[in-house]
Amino acid sequence: AAGLEPEKAKTYELGTRYDNGSWGGEITLFYIDFDDELQYVSNDVGWTNLGATKHQGIETSGHYDFAALDPRLDGLSVYGSLTYTRATYEGDIPSFKGRDLPL
Repeated sequence: AAGLEPEKAKTYELGTRYDNGSWGGEITLFYIDFDDELQYVSNDVGWTNLGATKHQGIETSGHYDFAALDPRLDGLSVYGSLTYTRATYEGDIPSFKGRDLPL
């Protein structure tokens, strides 16, 4: 679309991972500082630059292989993950500053 600026972001992550063969998991904290984030507005506007936004959160996942309990269960495993994200407007419009953004 005409008049759009490219979005730019500084991304920071800190995480750790563990795996002993039968079970493992990881956890990651993240922080993203956007300038000119692109967002789709569902009316005649279409794509637009929001301005400054920040996204922060945590991602975690884990897995377990049931063969560790009994070799007959080889191939049976479980995996799960969870993510929490908070995204807020940090631009120049005071009445919107700090408000949550749709994800």
